[in-house]
Amino acid sequence: MTNLKGFFNDSLLPVSEISLPINDLLIFRGLGVFDYMRTYNRKVFLLEEHINRLLASAERMGLHHHWLFMQIVQKVHFLAKQSPLPESAFRIILTGGIGTHSLEPGPAKLIILTEEVHPYPDSAYKNGINAKLFHFDRYRPDAKSITYSQAVLELAEAKKDGFSEVLYHNGSDISEGTTCNFFGIKNGTLITAEEGILKGTRRNFILSFAEKFVKVEFRSVVLEELSTLEEAFVTSTTREILPVTAIDHISIGSGKPGQLTQTLHSEYLARLTM
Repeated sequence: MTNLKGFFNDSLLPVSEISLPINDLLIFRGLGVFDYMRTYNRKVFLLEEHINRLLASAERMGLHHHWLFMQIVQKVHFLAKQSPLPESAFRIILTGGIGTHSLEPGPAKLIILTEEVHPYPDSAYKNGINAKLFHFDRYRPDAKSITYSQAVLELAEAKKDGFSEVLYHNGSDISEGTTCNFFGIKNGTLITAEEGILKGTRRNFILSFAEKFVKVEFRSVVLEELSTLEEAFVTSTTREILPVTAIDHISIGSGKPGQLTQTLHSEYLARLTM
């Protein structure tokens, strides 16, 4: 849509008119952080958690900025109320800014974009997805850096081979997906990595109620135990809880979305309106 609005610093503009100077370090060096959130019933879900993560990521990446938590919250609330979309997504970016030379950060610019929500098709939840393994360690994984070139390239290659997602591993353990957290279920226990990952807002939300249904173990899934997993799924703002039914063509459990995965997703959806 052409009439979507966004913010460039404090200026409210059509999204199509928002642009950066070519010498901002986000463009020169790929330095910046972002976060992404969406509405349900026109209310931004987990907004405060997303903004806290954005600001923590900015600190982790050494960005200089003057933006306060409530300033950003208020701008997102304003855009959510003004959006012509039935449901909206918001992409918030803090850039590397312009320093005295091309390797020095300057004051970060704030960009908030209103976007359409692009949910995964119902067939993905009904049948599950096949994920590809890739040996890769993200730089400062606890920060939501703008640098996602590896994810873009590897996911494009994976899709050529019939995969829907890429899961990163370090040679022995699975950490996370391109833009999602990974969960495995083994012996009736929910397993998810605790270290070396970006802890998603959806991951944290799911963990807040998961123990109602299943024991939780905080560790990485080891590659050698893939064939023994009963279920697996990935989580993110757009995926919610998306079943993974095969990894590198290794069938997970029955090869169909598992009962516990579906139970957790049903609970997730029920809590959206609480």
